[in-house]
Amino acid sequence: MRIGPYDVEQELARGASGVVYRARGPAGELVALKLLLSPRRAIARTRFAREVAALRALEHRHVVRFVDAGDHEGQPWAALELLEGETLAARLERGALTIPEARRLAEQLSEALTYLHDQGVLHRDLKPDNVFLCGEEAVLVDFGLVRDEDAERLTDSGVFLGTPGYWAPELATAEPEQVGPKTDVYGLGAVLYAALTQRAPIEADSLQAFLETVRFQRVVSPRRLRAEVPDWLSTLCMRCLAFAPPARPAAHQVRECLATEVAPSMRGEAPPLQAPRLTRRRLGPGALATLAAVAAVLALVGGLLAVLEGDVEPTQIAVDEPRPVTEGLVESEVDAVPDPLSEVTRLVWEGALDVALTRCDDALRRDPFDYDAGAKRAQVYLLQGRLGRAAQELEGVLELAPHHPRALLRRGQLAGLRGDVKEALHFCDRALALAPEDWEAHLVRAELLAGAAMPVEAGRAFARAQAYAPPERREDVLLARRRSER
Repeated sequence: MRIGPYDVEQELARGASGVVYRARGPAGELVALKLLLSPRRAIARTRFAREVAALRALEHRHVVRFVDAGDHEGQPWAALELLEGETLAARLERGALTIPEARRLAEQLSEALTYLHDQGVLHRDLKPDNVFLCGEEAVLVDFGLVRDEDAERLTDSGVFLGTPGYWAPELATAEPEQVGPKTDVYGLGAVLYAALTQRAPIEADSLQAFLETVRFQRVVSPRRLRAEVPDWLSTLCMRCLAFAPPARPAAHQVRECLATEVAPSMRGEAPPLQAPRLTRRRLGPGALATLAAVAAVLALVGGLLAVLEGDVEPTQIAVDEPRPVTEGLVESEVDAVPDPLSEVTRLVWEGALDVALTRCDDALRRDPFDYDAGAKRAQVYLLQGRLGRAAQELEGVLELAPHHPRALLRRGQLAGLRGDVKEALHFCDRALALAPEDWEAHLVRAELLAGAAMPVEAGRAFARAQAYAPPERREDVLLARRRSER
């Protein structure tokens, strides 16, 4: 078969909307020839033409080279250089890359992305299948010339047709206004993650499972999966995988970090990300009494500051449409890992706040992107009355993980302690929308409603809190309810 001036020799790949051939040109040169199979579809034809126009203007050693384009019996085609080697996906079937290899790969891809973004071009689909290895050189291929529209990546049953583990959240949630250069940076982070760990950062076979994993930030850092990964490289990878696009570094910043072996800061600049040194202080009896009084009125610390003494028999409280308590928000392999913050929770309940704070600091030094530890540290600050510290901590966590339920809850508690009950309820409701069976969030909401003189709504929230609370905390819920009714 002859397409334009090229003689087709072999079919290399085929998709729903296009096919790729190995073809030979008039001078004997070999090319990868892509033929669009759905030319009558206006969107597909427009996308093909746009991508061809973009590739015509590109010339970079880590970007596949454009050769020619034309039309064959009404079907558009494009010829690109034929690369010799294998895809990163094929290479990873034999094992993860060495640390130097992974670093070199990320350096080359960040260099390519910096060039593309300077030209106003996005790749939009970075994944191991679209990274070609030619010896020690990585080349970006497949700029969407034969890719289906994003809406068609799902079948009617909700099963992915593509590779969701490498999607940026804004692609999966169909937020086109959020798609930009930082979308490619997420893909770069995902590819680096795979190179280091031999797996995608997120493993899901449905849109719901993918969004749940992204929403709750259940991505294990590369260093946790592979101890030899340097801290700075693991941190850089996780910064590229930040949920919110503004929290990710730019491609040129990633390149600089790789060259200097320095992880980016929380806001995307070059300085290393480190847990701040904290000056700890103990509150005097008067300050503790004042804080306890505020907490009793607003009830924003979930009954953690004071538990009345005496024998109190818990009573059974009816709940509207009770639901079974689940053991976790999202099922993932992370849930199988023992919770390193369980000791912090115990220390908080025992009132050992200085020790709890030290444990949180230790956790964040090990992994600056441990959002659970960040939310827990904010809780300790609230209990210590250090509202400015708590606000700063929550700002950092919610910038990178805007859908973290416990961080949202602590943000609500902060608003309540500052006297803004309306804002406090808003954040509690957001937390409960993400984690509807969080007993502490129901308790905080209940006490807020009680303080706002809404006894009926408060009673329902108290009932839910007791229904979802673990057995050892149900009496605390009951005591909090009785305090609110005085």
